[in-house]
Amino acid sequence: MGYALTGEIRAVSLADNKVSAFATVPAPPANTGFVTGITQSAAGDLYVAAASLDPAAYAPGIYKIPAAGGPVTAAFATDAAMNLPNGLVFDEDGNLFVTDSALGAIFKISPDGKTVTNWLTDPLLKGDIAATNPCKTVLGIPFGANGLALSHGAFYVANTDKAALIKIPINADGTPDVAVEFSTSDPATCLPLQGADGITADADGSILVAGNGGNALVRVGTDGKATVLAKGGLFDGPASVALATLGSKKHALLTNFGLITLLSMKTPKVGLLSYGPLP
Repeated sequence: MGYALTGEIRAVSLADNKVSAFATVPAPPANTGFVTGITQSAAGDLYVAAASLDPAAYAPGIYKIPAAGGPVTAAFATDAAMNLPNGLVFDEDGNLFVTDSALGAIFKISPDGKTVTNWLTDPLLKGDIAATNPCKTVLGIPFGANGLALSHGAFYVANTDKAALIKIPINADGTPDVAVEFSTSDPATCLPLQGADGITADADGSILVAGNGGNALVRVGTDGKATVLAKGGLFDGPASVALATLGSKKHALLTNFGLITLLSMKTPKVGLLSYGPLP
């Protein structure tokens, strides 16, 4: 798991819950950026997104961490337009797809990291900081496309400001089809997808969503219907979600970000949580 403000990556042993240092990427100076999404390639390497609020002070990009870990200083991939990379996922050909939360876009990065292209920019992926939008984040900047998952021939993208899950079918030639709102929230309460952040796809095609604004874990079925699996309790701004087998049962692992609690001058409950077993 990543520490957003320090660039530290820690390994957590699911066998005994021990936490150990694993790797580092450049730490952002205060108020200039933060580490966001992490994913793993088929070869076992980790890829980490570093987002910037001030590109002149902290360079955004994607960092590649070898499977053995260790410090990493040089970015694997950068692009002048990609300032707030966030969600990461690989396709079967080894291309890395990355959301940009500020731009409202998905970038495609070649397996060698040398070619970065804007795969899709779409209004449904853009953030919304209008005063009339009760679902916007507390960051003061548009925060749209966030968590990213690939399932059954389509990308799914969490739009944080819009408390929604967007579906983008993929054409046979690899280009994006028309983006659609796959699951939405009540515009007054922003529930059930308030603060939709990290997502992951389950084998049945459903999407698990970490809702940091609503302190909830939500499952969105293949019909787009959202069901709250858990809410409150130990949750404190859940930011990412992954699936893991603990014993013989499937669980959801979630990281607490705790940003809203921290801004309220209270002690956040940061950490790694397990929820399950899942069906």
